[in-house]
Amino acid sequence: MAEQIYLFSKQDLDQFKKEVLNSIEAHHKEDKHSQLNYMRSKEVMKELAISSSHLQKMRIKGLIPHTKIGDTFFYPRAEIKALLDANKAQSLNSQGSSVNKKLPNNNINLKF
Repeated sequence: MAEQIYLFSKQDLDQFKKEVLNSIEAHHKEDKHSQLNYMRSKEVMKELAISSSHLQKMRIKGLIPHTKIGDTFFYPRAEIKALLDANKAQSLNSQGSSVNKKLPNNNINLKF
């Protein structure tokens, strides 16, 4: 069985080195944030698909718990997940027919 010989240029090796270091750095940042039970504003905006102004309005109205340290806002990861779960939309049932949903604060029945 003949062994194959590969030749790499210095540019190839430098590019590979950059890719490996970027990958390690990105993984390290993810680990660092996931160890914290808090998310920053950018993460919350991405998770909730909202703008920074909408997030600010939610903070002001007290709809979203947060902590501010310096100029940085932190949001409890578990409570953001709970907020998403609590507002999960009702979908169609398996036969594709509509689902009746009664609103909690009034007696209006809606058909979806």
